[in-house]
Amino acid sequence: MKEIESLIADESFQRWVAGEALPEERENWQAWVHADMRHRQLCDEAKKLWNEIRFESEEIPDVEAELTTLLNRIHAGTPADATASGNGTREEAPRPRRRWLRPLALAASLFGIIFLAWNSELFRLFRDTPAVEVITTQFGERSTLAVADEVRVVLNADSRLQHWQERSVHYFRLDGEAYFDFRPAQKNTHPRLIVTTGDGEVRVHGTKFSVYKRREHTRVVVEEGRVEVRIPAENDSLQTGVYLNAGELLDFTGADRSLQPQRVNALVYTSWSGDKLIFDNTPFSEIARRLQETYAVTIEVGDSSLLSRTLSGSVENGSQNVIIEALARVLHTRVVYQGNKIILMGAER
Repeated sequence: MKEIESLIADESFQRWVAGEALPEERENWQAWVHADMRHRQLCDEAKKLWNEIRFESEEIPDVEAELTTLLNRIHAGTPADATASGNGTREEAPRPRRRWLRPLALAASLFGIIFLAWNSELFRLFRDTPAVEVITTQFGERSTLAVADEVRVVLNADSRLQHWQERSVHYFRLDGEAYFDFRPAQKNTHPRLIVTTGDGEVRVHGTKFSVYKRREHTRVVVEEGRVEVRIPAENDSLQTGVYLNAGELLDFTGADRSLQPQRVNALVYTSWSGDKLIFDNTPFSEIARRLQETYAVTIEVGDSSLLSRTLSGSVENGSQNVIIEALARVLHTRVVYQGNKIILMGAER
C-alpha cells in the first residue's frame, strides 16, 4: 500500500494520469510501466485509487463579503436571521451551506498520504525519475551502443531502443531488432539487464543474445549464457516464465500461455551484428524477408521455386547490392533492379 500511496503523492504521476504531463515525463512514465510487470500492476491500482479520491473543486464562500453583509444588517437594525420581503413579511434567511467542508477533509487526507510517503524509498525513486536515452536507426543502418563498459548493443536497421538505468539494473525497451553482449563487472543473483517488448520481458545476468520485435511477435535467441523470458499471465498479476540456454530460440506473443523453446544454430539469427551473414539450411523466402526489412526494398522472384530453396554457408554482410549479387551467384540466377524493387529472374539454364 505504501508503494501505491507514494505513486499518488508524486506530482509528476498526477500530471501523467490527468493527461497534463510534459512529453519527457510522459515518455519516462510509459517506459517505467513497460519495464516490469509489477510496475504495471502498481500503476493500475494507483490510477484506480487516484480516480476515487479526486473531487471537483466547489465554490468556497466569500467569508469577508458575508461578514460585511452581516454588519450592514446589524447597523440597519435588521436581524441577521431574517430579511424583509416586498409585502412586509419576514422570511427566514437560508442557512449557509457547508459544501466546502468535504473537499477540505479530502484535501487533508491527501496531505496526510503525502506526508507519510515523503520519506519512503519508492517515493525518492520517483522524484528522481531516470533519464531515458533513445537510439534509432534508419533502413540500411546499424548502430552500436556501449553502456558503462559492461553492455554492448548492436541495433539493426529500422529499430528503436530506449535505455535507462535504475540503480545497478539496465532497462531497455525495443521495437525492431538488437543484439546484446552483456558482461557484468560483478556477479549478481538478481537480473542486471532487462529488455522489454510489447509481448514480455527478457531478464539477464550475463550473456550474448538477440531480441527481434516486429509486427505482433517477439523472438529471443541465446548465443551464449542463459536468459529468462517472462510474459503476462491470464490475470495480468502473475507471470509465466521460461529459461533459454545457449543455442535455443523462443518465438512468442503476449497472448501465448505456453512457451516452447527450440534448438537452433544461434549464429543464423545473430550473425547480422557482425561482418558475415550465416545461413544453415535457411529458406530463401526467409532471407528475402530479412533483406526487405533491413533495406526497405521489395524482392520478387520470376520462378516461385526459388523461395523454397535452402542455403547454407555465409556471405559478406556489406551493402544491399553486395548481398544480393552474392545470393544470385549461389542461386544461379539473374538480378534485375527496378528502383526499390529487386527481381530474381529464376535459375539460369
